[in-house]
Amino acid sequence: MLALRLPFLSQTLLGEEGTHAMLVIGGYELHFDPSSQRNAQGQDEHCLLIVAQLAGLDVVARPGRSLMPYCILGYGVRPLVQVFHPQNLSFDEKSVLVRSAFLAISIFGMIALTFLAYLVSLRLSTGLARWAPYLILLFATSSPLIVGATIQPQLDGAFGFAFLGTASLLLYGASRPNISKVMRILFAFGCGILATLCKNEWPIALLASILGLLFLRLGLLVVLHGRAKFRINSSPMMSLEEGSQVSGLVLGLFGGMAAGITLCYWLSPSDYMAGFSLMQGIQDSRKSHWKIFAKSVWFNAPLLKTLFILLAMGLVMALSNWRRLLSTQFSLAILWVWACVMTIGFLQSGWGGDGFPRYFVTPFVLAAAFVLSQLPAFFGMWESRLRVQLFLGVIFILTILNITQLVFIFALKQSITVPADPQSTKEALIGASQLYLRDQFGVVFHHSSLRYYFPGTNFISQAIGEEGAKQWKLPDERYHMVF
Repeated sequence: MLALRLPFLSQTLLGEEGTHAMLVIGGYELHFDPSSQRNAQGQDEHCLLIVAQLAGLDVVARPGRSLMPYCILGYGVRPLVQVFHPQNLSFDEKSVLVRSAFLAISIFGMIALTFLAYLVSLRLSTGLARWAPYLILLFATSSPLIVGATIQPQLDGAFGFAFLGTASLLLYGASRPNISKVMRILFAFGCGILATLCKNEWPIALLASILGLLFLRLGLLVVLHGRAKFRINSSPMMSLEEGSQVSGLVLGLFGGMAAGITLCYWLSPSDYMAGFSLMQGIQDSRKSHWKIFAKSVWFNAPLLKTLFILLAMGLVMALSNWRRLLSTQFSLAILWVWACVMTIGFLQSGWGGDGFPRYFVTPFVLAAAFVLSQLPAFFGMWESRLRVQLFLGVIFILTILNITQLVFIFALKQSITVPADPQSTKEALIGASQLYLRDQFGVVFHHSSLRYYFPGTNFISQAIGEEGAKQWKLPDERYHMVF
């Protein structure tokens, strides 16, 4: 998994990647915060986003969403990155450093999923079957979208992989029959917290998944007229003991989400609530959600085909093991429904962003974890060794196709993240820095990565838009915009 990412670490930072890069680099000389609401000075220096540099002073702004992940970068990751003295590195070395820092965050999720694959392999028969979890994990993580997102200085790829990869492992642990009720609740509590520490939509989707599954479970009990007709292996499927397990799991998840949301809200109430306003604004801007959904599927299909395959595999596995999933493996059912809810929600929103749908990393991770967890039951239905070999052969071919696509992207020197030309962007950044040397009062309208590669250059970030830059109040009459 790491080897597939190493060739792309030196790619130039594009778009908003420079903004997030500065969070882990630091070295701000603050001018002012244009927001009307300010927090402590420490938050200004560690958690807010740089939008301009004028006369050697940095301008920062609030992110307008949960401040927690930004503070984790500023307070937790920055001291580790500064050990490498980024100010002394070359252009390409600076790219490698920042991308490696965000890859290091993603690695926590890779470790969690690899350990999950190991636990699953112990439950499979000897021989080729034990390679299946690792092969599926490699297939999922070799998708160009996942490769790019895990080395991109953004939140969704790094924290999405780290937090939800770990949360998936905790939910798998909560499904094991040999753990105590207390441990099951603690695992669920940890999962609930991790689901809240980055984007607002993560806990919303988790809550909807839990409630939907509980409603389905209750409905099946009613339809089947009690537990006497609802059996598996001649034992009542929804016994009081299993009901207690589900109750403990749900209690832990709700408790963890409540604790995490409270912590994020306490850190910055205005930013946390602004995240909901952003979601509402995206929804209100769409007139026909069905058309948007269809267009979003068509537009994102090249990058999401691996996700669609994982969800389809998960559907087959869920239908073949639905009784256990609604009783003793309720936490695993949450994984797949959670992945589906987030996938549908993101597709329905039609949000295109900068052309790189990194936010789909979260359902990617959840769907992959669910497929891994279902392999023992899925292989248990097949008595033929030839069928197992056929399954592994198909996954192997799909993995090779993913890796082949990565090879072409690298060979053609294309960006693995934002759809742009890394070499042209690099030349543009160098040109902008040289313009400043000729005219020290010129303010360049450019990517925020200009601040990282060439500190001291006057610029206003393209993230605020050209109209916003034109209306910006410059230090004095000597300064002028350069578009």
